[in-house]
Amino acid sequence: KNPNQYGILGIEASGVILEASASCNRGFKVGDRVCYATYHPGAFLERRNVHENYLIPLPNYFNFEAGATILKGLMTFTLLARVFILQPPAFILLSGASGGVGTYMVQLATRSGFNVIALTSSDSKKDYLKSLGAFAVINYKKEPVVEAIKTITKGEGVNFFFDCLGREVQPFAFKVLRRRGFFIQFGAITGEMEGIKLSDLREKSITVTRVVMADFIKNRGDLLHATFGFMKSAQSAFIKPIITSFPFERANEAFIDIKNATSWGHKIINI
Repeated sequence: KNPNQYGILGIEASGVILEASASCNRGFKVGDRVCYATYHPGAFLERRNVHENYLIPLPNYFNFEAGATILKGLMTFTLLARVFILQPPAFILLSGASGGVGTYMVQLATRSGFNVIALTSSDSKKDYLKSLGAFAVINYKKEPVVEAIKTITKGEGVNFFFDCLGREVQPFAFKVLRRRGFFIQFGAITGEMEGIKLSDLREKSITVTRVVMADFIKNRGDLLHATFGFMKSAQSAFIKPIITSFPFERANEAFIDIKNATSWGHKIINI
């Protein structure tokens, strides 16, 4: 078999610069603490070459583990500050709330004045999500989501629904929104939604968009804007990354953990 058939996993990481080309012109030097999210796989390496355009200086208030979650931080800042203009107070419904982006979103949105309603598939995660600041938590596997949202919002519905699940939430995705509400999808873990027509949005003048992070960091200016926007927000709002670390030898356990949704937050591989 071709040993390179499957490639090397990982697109975000943090570490220290060991060598710097003489042609580099962005001021990076040996010993600098950096992180990156390249969209080019290869982070599961002890050493790798990364173009300076992708490197982000790691501030002292971010440790290496937090730096390795940078892609989730970029997505969090983009969803809350760059896709639409969100003005608190407003109700936000969030799927995947116990994941990497989700735990960042619950904390940052709550501290920014929004009422976050978190969706979870497990009752065991409810108390933890509330401890992060969630206004309410709904187990969408057991509870009638539309009715619960109506009760929480006094019949109005939520202003924004941030979704990373896709097909599994399609039955209620638009029903939970109020008039002129926004459905923002940033993933489709359970499969893509199917059969959606523009006429489905007509009743309440709903706006729908699909966010792909790469489109928001096409150039270095956009990358730095999103990065430092998130880092400063995280610092000022005392946002804590929820991290479970695995040594490289146990990397398979991290993927099993993600598949089974048995924990929350970010999964970090130490290499």
